[in-house]
Amino acid sequence: MSFFDEKAASSYDSWFETPLGALVDKAEKDLFLKCTAPKRGEKVLDLGCGTGHYSLFLAQRGCDVTGVDISEPMLKFARKKSEMSGLSVRWVNTSLKELPFDEESFDLVCSVTAFEFLDDPRKAALKAWSLVKKGGRLVIAVIAKESPWARLYEKSAQTDKSSVFAGAHFFTVEELMGLLPGVKGEYQIGLHFGPGFDPEKREEALIREKEGVEAKKKEGGFLCGIWKKM
Repeated sequence: MSFFDEKAASSYDSWFETPLGALVDKAEKDLFLKCTAPKRGEKVLDLGCGTGHYSLFLAQRGCDVTGVDISEPMLKFARKKSEMSGLSVRWVNTSLKELPFDEESFDLVCSVTAFEFLDDPRKAALKAWSLVKKGGRLVIAVIAKESPWARLYEKSAQTDKSSVFAGAHFFTVEELMGLLPGVKGEYQIGLHFGPGFDPEKREEALIREKEGVEAKKKEGGFLCGIWKKM
């Protein structure tokens, strides 16, 4: 987690301003909304919130959001963005191992591309599940192992030991859905175009997304697990 400093925070945010980054952002957020179905007034916990990209996205939809991250430099960016946008989010600097919240206190607990960097993702998933209210849901989104995106990041880590992806674990469907043993869940996969895709071909990308999500093609790069607490 030490890789997530101010330089990484700035780089993360600026990438979404590139043509390809903006297209990826749309694909991922469309699927995220489908999986989380956030409602105005719901209490939401965003685990590994980083620069607040999804925390603020949820706050825009009227959710009562708490964002948690172990990196203070990332949260510094999040606070600044929160102030500039006028969106209220509670930012908590702590690890996912030491979450200071009561059990069953959130309608939605979510995490986007954070579990790849955890030493014990199963323990973190079980803790996250304990924080979900009855009738609520847990959504964990990760980089899918069988995707060209994971291959790109793995290659990056091999050639650059300072890469944020050095030591990261990318998930198969089976690994992700096995994080909560005995709890029935479902999954969705998005991001069905690779890192070499021409972002000018927006309509083609959207068609690929629709077809890939419907078919649950495993080469998609954005894998979401959904568990609902009955």
